[in-house]
Amino acid sequence: GGIRVSGAVTPAFDVTTSPSNTAGHITTLDHPLLNNAPSAIVFVTRVWGGGGSTANIASLLSVFYNGTSWAIFREDGLGMPLDTRFNVLVVSR
Repeated sequence: GGIRVSGAVTPAFDVTTSPSNTAGHITTLDHPLLNNAPSAIVFVTRVWGGGGSTANIASLLSVFYNGTSWAIFREDGLGMPLDTRFNVLVVSR
């Protein structure tokens, strides 16, 4: 299973929260289609099972552009659990 795409830069990828990309309730996304791309359309879904954190994130998750990068954040402001996996799909405009 999974998403299958083609091209030089794959617009679908997964990210796992870690100390290097997560601070507090925010996880920064580092990807060629997202960096310095404020008009990108970003879809994010939590990966359940298959390893990683089993922490329940009961709050809403959103994305925002911080001026150079896109990021995922918990709207309740609680810390983002480490080892949490997300699927990300980028639509370039």
